[in-house]
Amino acid sequence: MDFREAMAQYWKLRSQHEAGTLGDAEFEAAVGDLTVVDAQGDAWQIGVSTGRWYRFDGQTWVEGFPALPSEDPSQALLLRPTPGPASQPRVPRSGPASPPPGEFPQMPPPPGWRSGPGAGQPGPTPQAPPPSKSRLPLAGIIVAVVVGCLCVVACVAAVILAKPDILPDGLPFLPSASPVPAPGTAALRVENRASTDICYMLISPSTSSEWGEDWLGPTETIPPGASRDFAVSPPQNYDLQALDCNASVMAEQYGVNIGASGATWSVGP
Repeated sequence: MDFREAMAQYWKLRSQHEAGTLGDAEFEAAVGDLTVVDAQGDAWQIGVSTGRWYRFDGQTWVEGFPALPSEDPSQALLLRPTPGPASQPRVPRSGPASPPPGEFPQMPPPPGWRSGPGAGQPGPTPQAPPPSKSRLPLAGIIVAVVVGCLCVVACVAAVILAKPDILPDGLPFLPSASPVPAPGTAALRVENRASTDICYMLISPSTSSEWGEDWLGPTETIPPGASRDFAVSPPQNYDLQALDCNASVMAEQYGVNIGASGATWSVGP
């Protein structure tokens, strides 16, 4: 199980807990099983009540932000801290925060926690390099300033071109073209009428206890004012959940019946 799968499963469990279909003890036990070990051998778990990530440092759990092996900055699709109130992804706090009391009751070191000399111990404090005694010539300073300004302009232009503008009020919704579903499947059309991108789309049969994989994949999103068709097997009831790029739940609906003619689900007002 990787970080994305663990976060998606956590919100599936939390939705069931808040709906009253999963008891407190069962919810805490199920969340406790969502342990992820990163490439450095550090063990991570999600806080039962906070939804934030915590790393085991060999003695206790400290709040942190797990890093992916390769991270695409255009999506900000990390396993963002707590889905819920909007937060800036991957902005570190002033220091590691301990989980609230009761967050990890009687929690032993998770399976796979590395053991050995120096495990969980902080490394040596990096020393700042001595100041340079040489001075940069004036011409070099001017060139550096010009290059820096050009880089800023290029970055701003890339963001503007990559992110579509929010549709102004009164502009009609224009669904995007989608492929015809394959024989034996039906099209579930998801329309994004919200003001933010849909970065995660979870579609799970209502009979399943897990959300499963993100149907949009690692790079695709549904921008505001656009739509996306997903091929599902009819007739069947499905649970639907849309999340933004901070992994905050934008909308969810359970028991949506999708027949042979398909269905349309709108996210937003």
